[in-house]
Amino acid sequence: MRVIYVAHPLGAGVDREQNRRNAAKWCAWVAELGHAPVADWIILSGEWHESPENRERWLSIDRALIYRCDEVWLVGGRISPGMRYEAEAARLIGKPVYDLTTLYGALPPADVTAQGGGIGTLTRWIP
Repeated sequence: MRVIYVAHPLGAGVDREQNRRNAAKWCAWVAELGHAPVADWIILSGEWHESPENRERWLSIDRALIYRCDEVWLVGGRISPGMRYEAEAARLIGKPVYDLTTLYGALPPADVTAQGGGIGTLTRWIP
């Protein structure tokens, strides 16, 4: 079982809660594929307010988790600055980064089997 760090746009505006819900759907999709999803920021963003200090804490935690994961998957329809940072952190330590943002859009496919499990269609991210 691969451990997948799930990177998804969060934002500080009115879409923040919807983005957290969408990210949870992506995590469930990754689990349905037979992998272990990691997305600590879903929980932390609900408990910590947005500030420069907390942002640094989040990114530090993200780096530690990315180091321990097998891969990073970018999901959610677009690549945010935070996701770009996470992808670069993974790339610097030789972790594969896959961009699913344009492949599927904001939400994961409803039927995992209809998409061939998603595994064969992952697109490697090249900055």
